Amino acid sequence: MDLGRRLAGLWNAAAKEAGGPDRLTEILSRLALFFSGGWILALTFFDWIRSAFFVDLGLTVAILVAFALGIVNVGTAVQTWIPARRLAPLVPLSIVYFTVVHYWLFVSLVPFYGTDGLAFSHYSAILLLQGQNPYAVSQAPALELFRIPEFYVTPKETGGLVTSQTYPALSFLIYVPVVAAGATDMRIVSLAGHGLAILVAYRVTPQPFKAFAPLTLAFPDQLDFTPGSVQDILWVAPLLLSVSTLHRRRFSGCLYGIACSIKQMPWLLAPFLFVDLWKRDGTKFPSSAGLWNFAAFAAGTFLLINGPFILWDPGPWTAGVLDPLFGDNIPLGPGLSILTQGAWLLAPKAFYSATMVSVIIALLALEFIDYPNARRALYWFPGVVMFFAYRNLQNYFVYWYPFVFLALATWLREQYQGSGHAEVP
Repeated sequence: MDLGRRLAGLWNAAAKEAGGPDRLTEILSRLALFFSGGWILALTFFDWIRSAFFVDLGLTVAILVAFALGIVNVGTAVQTWIPARRLAPLVPLSIVYFTVVHYWLFVSLVPFYGTDGLAFSHYSAILLLQGQNPYAVSQAPALELFRIPEFYVTPKETGGLVTSQTYPALSFLIYVPVVAAGATDMRIVSLAGHGLAILVAYRVTPQPFKAFAPLTLAFPDQLDFTPGSVQDILWVAPLLLSVSTLHRRRFSGCLYGIACSIKQMPWLLAPFLFVDLWKRDGTKFPSSAGLWNFAAFAAGTFLLINGPFILWDPGPWTAGVLDPLFGDNIPLGPGLSILTQGAWLLAPKAFYSATMVSVIIALLALEFIDYPNARRALYWFPGVVMFFAYRNLQNYFVYWYPFVFLALATWLREQYQGSGHAEVP
């Protein structure tokens, strides 16, 4: 029996035991309310411990309301006067609110950027407003301008630091209107992106799992990354919308192009998504109009955003955006390269690059040969690949959680519907 049938069997048994799909949705909504409430209470407690709430009345009130929301969510889970599925929107709204409170606390404790990447993107927006090409100008002044601590810079193996713009153009274009408006801290854009990602994850995840989706973006590392100046959260919402609208290939392709224009991580999904669309269309060769519409609109959107900088000076743009892949940055992260970081395995970067390529080929072969079972795992394939990378930082993994959860929820729903039962709401 294949995995799909096993999942269908488990789903049918759970729905039957619950009294039908509507009842299963009700039960899971109550569980989501309970766990979200407990999660908010736990994290608010830790924020209260480390906060200076006694010198900031606004923060005191914000923490108090967050704690009250946790209490409300837990209490709502066991109420009977309103169906829990109607109260399920409390979960994303509560998580968004707590994300804002946590951001407020973090920024009050750490009033400076925690990554050179955000400093460079902020500085790039300033340079562009001055008529200069961010890819052709050294970003070194940003380290002093934004008082970046030595711990948060990116050293090179050959000596020196990374001092160039190394992300696609939307990574700083998104800040241009914010800088022009007079804002001085670009982390607020990441906060908006985090809130949007939570709401989108809730919106695109099907029942009966919808209420659990916001929790995939509320882990402590994710909550710290947003005010800690990690920009990856910005590509989550457009990519979630892209993969949830693959039936609209042109629209989906445009969204994918936007995600790829923010950072390079969504690029890793491209080969697996290509095979997925090919298999979905059921053609012997990758020749369907839908597949190439997606590819054309994705590439077109990417070029629309990055094209002006490519035409402005192609050399610096190419060197910049390929630096994370081919540059001589030091190894960092808890993945396989920890063996080299600890001098247990004296392997060059080429070893890890070759291993990554081999893993990508193996995963593509698995997806191609065993597509029905492997197609939902493709959203975790980038995480598997990055485990073998020379640099495998935590943010390379945690933002794939809502995609994997969406895939699991969609898969279970399809299996249930395919077994001849009524559609899950």
